[in-house]
Amino acid sequence: MSNRALRVCFVRCNNYSSMRLRKEAEALARAGHMVDVVCLRDHPRQAPQERIDGVNVYRLPMEHQRRGKLHYLYEYLGGFVLLSLALIWLHLRRRYDVIVTTNMPDLTTFAAALPKLLGARVVFDLHECMPEIFMVKYGIGPRHPVVRLLSAMEQAAIAFADYAITCTEEMKRIFVARGAPADKFAVFLNTSNEAIFRPLEAASPPAPDTFTLMTHGSIEERYGHATAIRAVALLRAHIPGLRFEIFGDGTARQRVEQLTRELGVDDIVCFHGYVSFEDLVRAINRADIGVVTIEQRPEMRWVHTLKMFDYLAVGKPVVISRLRAVEDYFDDTCLTYFDHNSPEALAEAVLMLYRNPELRQNRVRNASKVYETLRWPVQAVEFVALIERIAAWKNMHTFRRSVRPAK
Repeated sequence: MSNRALRVCFVRCNNYSSMRLRKEAEALARAGHMVDVVCLRDHPRQAPQERIDGVNVYRLPMEHQRRGKLHYLYEYLGGFVLLSLALIWLHLRRRYDVIVTTNMPDLTTFAAALPKLLGARVVFDLHECMPEIFMVKYGIGPRHPVVRLLSAMEQAAIAFADYAITCTEEMKRIFVARGAPADKFAVFLNTSNEAIFRPLEAASPPAPDTFTLMTHGSIEERYGHATAIRAVALLRAHIPGLRFEIFGDGTARQRVEQLTRELGVDDIVCFHGYVSFEDLVRAINRADIGVVTIEQRPEMRWVHTLKMFDYLAVGKPVVISRLRAVEDYFDDTCLTYFDHNSPEALAEAVLMLYRNPELRQNRVRNASKVYETLRWPVQAVEFVALIERIAAWKNMHTFRRSVRPAK
C-alpha cells in the first residue's frame, strides 16, 4: 500500500454491473484507498448514490439500453456529457489522484479532460475492441467509415490517457497494430470473482441419469449459441439424459429458441434468462461441462470470455471455440477446443469428454494449475500496485520505461 490513501474514480458509460470494474474498484478500496464510481443507472428507481463494498457509487439519470444505432449515438453522446459534468463536480470536491475510464465507448476517456489538466492521472481500461464489436454487430468491414472513425477515436483515447490496461495479450496486439505504443499497456485478465463463483459443498451433485451442458451470459449472434444448439441435436442420440441449460438473455434469444423448436430439442434445452448469482453458481456446480461458443472470425479473435473462468473457478471442464486470445494462456491439455463454427466439431469434443471421465478430470487439474497463477486475488495485488505507482510517478514517460507490464 502507498504511504497515503489515494483518491480514485472509475468512469463508465453503463451501469455498475461490470464484474471487472467492480473487482478493480473493490481491490483499491480494500487496500485503503477512497474509491468512487460514476456510471449510469439500471432503472429509474435505482438510488442515485450508494456505498457498495467500500465503493461510493454515483448513478446518473440515464439507463443503458440495447436499441438501434441512433439510440447508441444518443446514449454515448448524452452519457459523455453527463459523465463529464459529474466528474468535474466530483473532482473539484475530491481532487482525484487517478481516474480510470472504461469503454464502451472510447469517447468516455475524454470526460476526464479537465481533471487531467488539474493534475489527475488518467488510466484507460479497454474492456472491448470497439471497432471489431461494430464490425461484427452490423456486418461491416474494416474500411467502413464508421470503423475507421472508431479506430481513430480508440487511438486518440489511448494517446490522451497516461496509461492503459486491457483484458488479453491479443487485445493489446490489436491496439498496438493500430498505432498504440506497446509500453503504454498492462494486461489484467478478466478472471472470475471467486467470492461468488466457487465450488459449493452443499450443492446437489449431477444426477446420475443426466448429462448437463451449460452456458451463460449474453445471447448474441457473435456468441455462437446456434452452433451449440445444433451440436446438442447431434449429441442427443449418443448421450442419454442429455440437457443443455442456457442462462442469460440478449437480442438473439428468440432466434435461438426458434432453432431449438425447429431441431426438435426444445424438450432438453432450457432457457432460464438472467438469474441471481446464487442460482447461477448452483447451476454451474450441478453441470458436467461448461460450453463456450464464440464465432470464429478475425474480428472475434480477441475475445476472452468471463464465463470460461467461472467454470474453471468451480472446477468444471470447458469446451471452447479455438481462439488465439485463449490459447495464449491455456493449451490443449487444459481446455477442450473445437475448430471452426462447426456443430459437428463441438459435438465430437463433448462426446469425447462424455465417454472419458478421467480425461475430464485431467483437463480440470491441468487448467486449475494454470488458473492458479491468473486468479483475481493474484492479479489484484499487481493492479493496486500499478495504480499506486501511476499516482506517485512524476514523469509518465519514464514510468512506462520502468514498469513491468502485468500478465
